[in-house]
Amino acid sequence: MASREQDITALFERAREDLTRIEAGYQESLRAQRIDAALRISVKSIFEHLRAALDYLAKDIHERHCGPIPKDKRFYFPILPDRATFERRMEEWFPGLRDGAPALWEYLESVQPYHDAHAWLGQFNTVNNENKHDHLIEQTRLETPEVRVDLAAG
Repeated sequence: MASREQDITALFERAREDLTRIEAGYQESLRAQRIDAALRISVKSIFEHLRAALDYLAKDIHERHCGPIPKDKRFYFPILPDRATFERRMEEWFPGLRDGAPALWEYLESVQPYHDAHAWLGQFNTVNNENKHDHLIEQTRLETPEVRVDLAAG
């Protein structure tokens, strides 16, 4: 039986492969000036693979530092909107982690989307949830005109 670490590695490898295909499809969509539904499905898929990798990691953290997860309980990697919610949910989801593995607790807190450097994680989670539960997110093209002037004299 494969370990979660092997599963996470496989998900990342698949995401890398998918990203190559998505980049090529996106370039074609730019030329056609429309995003094909199949490309949006591929984007949805890569988001799901990456979110699954985070959730597998969360389960490993819980089992290693907090004990077994009840079979009937859904469990997710924490992506929370503010520090107060982080602390409350982490005490609930990862009991004993703060005292048992304080460096890990602090690391998980440091990568939350309420820190500017990790705001992308909240955006990732929002897009993932909307793609999964609501609809495929429309892609929009934004162009910024630019003029460059080079003079021989500098």
